[in-house]
Amino acid sequence: MQNKKYLWPLGWLFILTSLQAHSSPINSAAKARTNKQQIHLSKNSKIALSVGGIIVMAGVGAFVIDKQLGQHEASQTGLAPLDENKNPHQFPKAITTIAQKINKKEIKKIVILTGAGISTNAGIPDFRSEEGFYNNPPAIVNKKIKAYNQKHGTSFSAKDMLYNLNVFKNDPSIFWSAVPYCKFFDSKAPTPTHYFFKLLEEKGLLSLYCTQNCDGLEKYTGLSAEKMVFFHGGDDKDHLHCATCNKEFEKEQYNLSFEKGNVPYCPESNCGGALKPKIVFFGESVEYKAKIDKLLKDCDLLIVIGTSFRVSPFNALTKIPKNAIRLLINNEKVGVWKDEEEKKLKKNDFFLQGDCDEIIHQIVSALKWEKEFKALMKKKTA
Repeated sequence: MQNKKYLWPLGWLFILTSLQAHSSPINSAAKARTNKQQIHLSKNSKIALSVGGIIVMAGVGAFVIDKQLGQHEASQTGLAPLDENKNPHQFPKAITTIAQKINKKEIKKIVILTGAGISTNAGIPDFRSEEGFYNNPPAIVNKKIKAYNQKHGTSFSAKDMLYNLNVFKNDPSIFWSAVPYCKFFDSKAPTPTHYFFKLLEEKGLLSLYCTQNCDGLEKYTGLSAEKMVFFHGGDDKDHLHCATCNKEFEKEQYNLSFEKGNVPYCPESNCGGALKPKIVFFGESVEYKAKIDKLLKDCDLLIVIGTSFRVSPFNALTKIPKNAIRLLINNEKVGVWKDEEEKKLKKNDFFLQGDCDEIIHQIVSALKWEKEFKALMKKKTA
């Protein structure tokens, strides 16, 4: 179908040629032709006309089919069909709409919500995808989970246990045996997606960046602390705190212990509780929801990136003004973008499916920020 544009001129060429042959003046040599030859010429003209008509109809058919395929693809991916005339750079509708509104100063306040998907390109595994940690826990973690279930008469899986506060207090070795594989404390290079948030801040467009992640890669881009909210903790990776007495201790003195999967314990003589990173486990409260809700009510654009959006109350952070835009950049539809049956989607809701770094590069290109973006990444990683 990609070559349908060549069918139109070819078909009309057949038609025009046959008409010219059929209606051209008869010269002296032609006058001598027999009636049989004239009839033969007429038949050839009719054949050419028919062939030309068939080719033109094929062009029409190809156009219709191609258009329908484009609409079907749009319904499957959430992307609008590309209009080659109106959109020479081939950006999806969501990107051109947002870029135009930013350039027109109609978008001034952006809130970002992110999950583990933005860090997978940095070598940090996510949790809930098919390749994620919950579906592929290491053998040592599986062994400990099985032993725990047998002892307590439960049937927990990795996702039920890894960040469960009650499980941690009963058997902290399950969490700590997973730490070397989760790469929680590893320092990795930020991805282009992380740098995009810093660029938005430099442009004066970022109201808030909120992440479920505990890797802290955002800080390596130079993103201001006042713009960041670590919804589940993780902004302080230099300390551990006791799950029993809540006292804090410097992580450095325990590095050799937990890097091997060993459990660090509180040094207080009257405690001895297990130490944990300063991250929020299931069963602990979060502190920032009210602050985020307030900023959402005043935002022009909400971007959600790289998350399964299954964890509450983070997945409820989608209430924005009526005319504001909600954009999901993800491998699959989640949250309100998936709730089409409940008619929760608005005309300003967009879904871009694919690798978040690639999509971010498209957004930067549509905004004509490439030069600044490259300079920012070079400056911060030097």
